Amino acid sequence: MFYTVYLDYAFKGWILEAVVKESANSIGLKLNLVFIPTRKLHYLRIGMVMKFLLNRVSSNSVLFVNQNTYVQSMVSNKILCNSRNIRVLFTHFPESTDLIELYKKFLQKTSFILVMNSTDRIKLREIGIPSKKIKIIYGAIDKKIYYPLKSGEEISFLRFPYVLIAGDCKERKDPKRIFSIVQKMSRVQFVFHGNGWVKYFQKEFGCVPLNCQFYSFNIDENAKLMRDASTYLSLSKIEGGPYTTLEALASGTPVVVTRTGWNDEFVNTKNGFLIDLNATDEVIIQAIFASIDKKKEIYKNDLLPKEFSWPTLGNKIFMENLN
Repeated sequence: MFYTVYLDYAFKGWILEAVVKESANSIGLKLNLVFIPTRKLHYLRIGMVMKFLLNRVSSNSVLFVNQNTYVQSMVSNKILCNSRNIRVLFTHFPESTDLIELYKKFLQKTSFILVMNSTDRIKLREIGIPSKKIKIIYGAIDKKIYYPLKSGEEISFLRFPYVLIAGDCKERKDPKRIFSIVQKMSRVQFVFHGNGWVKYFQKEFGCVPLNCQFYSFNIDENAKLMRDASTYLSLSKIEGGPYTTLEALASGTPVVVTRTGWNDEFVNTKNGFLIDLNATDEVIIQAIFASIDKKKEIYKNDLLPKEFSWPTLGNKIFMENLN
């Protein structure tokens, strides 16, 4: 079995590339990874552009990462697929409803649409995508990397408690609401592990809260930050996963997250707090303080309700339902 995987060049080095490579590697599957240039600056990467041009036409099994990559490639005729096995890794619905009909038109032509949560499966069925085309794959983490604090390890969160926010700053992550929460919780330390937060706060508010620390995203530091955090916070308005919820729970860190993506399916009163999208700041703040207290009781526990192995994910993405 041989797969050609198409990704927007903007995804290079991002979690979606890592997910595809890790899941394929875990089942011994070799990939032909092709990055699609979508911005003028991308065309300066001569090697990448040459590989893209040589792989515009594919009759192999094909995976598009993600729905935008697929639809834009079809509309522009950047990619010409003769394959009988076309799969699309669907990460989330667009914020604009204007794109729904376009999604529907092209997603109908795929073999399988791989969604990350039950809600997106229901939404796809509602716009007319047949159930047999839709597969829920959820995610995966390596529990050799993400695990709770072990006996004998320093319990640093008691001395240096902090709320962790992971991932780059984007509008869908509701940075304005996060800024409001941070300001109102001035005695609590917040750690941002991702890019763009300082720039956004300075541009929108003219300042950066004093109770914040900012780090550029580094995958090698992510597991320890998750493990040492008092709680993980995500106020995203749209998510497919997020993987960070799984990472935090596996690390023994309770979460305060919005009802988006797969959060509804994995977060409960034992491992965190689910927040409605229209919740007030006061409700969110109360949940954060309760989650910080909860960490003291459960920090030695793996809070993830079941296994999410890479081989299982690899088989679901690439191998299941092949004729």
